[in-house]
Amino acid sequence: MTNETSPCLIEKALKEFIHYSNQYEDTNFLEMKETIKPEIDEKNVNEYIKGYLKSRNLKKVDLKRREHMKQKEDLIRQLTKRSNLSKRKIAILIGVNWEKVRRVSEEPSP
Repeated sequence: MTNETSPCLIEKALKEFIHYSNQYEDTNFLEMKETIKPEIDEKNVNEYIKGYLKSRNLKKVDLKRREHMKQKEDLIRQLTKRSNLSKRKIAILIGVNWEKVRRVSEEPSP
């Protein structure tokens, strides 16, 4: 038995795919008109950051220290995942540069 697929099987698969794709489906779909509200927004982001730092016995200036890099990166990840704030806004709020937020959030640069 070989790994090659016979032209006959490919042709049959294509016909089946076309038949399936052309079938009419009379299903109603829900359309989401409103967006999901983020957990952290402009109004409560400062309180979130204060709570995050307090729970780890840190101050905002501590985030600039190398020994608190993991906490800083965790905070950045939390803010990027749980809010719709821009990377620039997050950088300003935390006191780091925008590129650091981009790297930590693992998103490509525009």
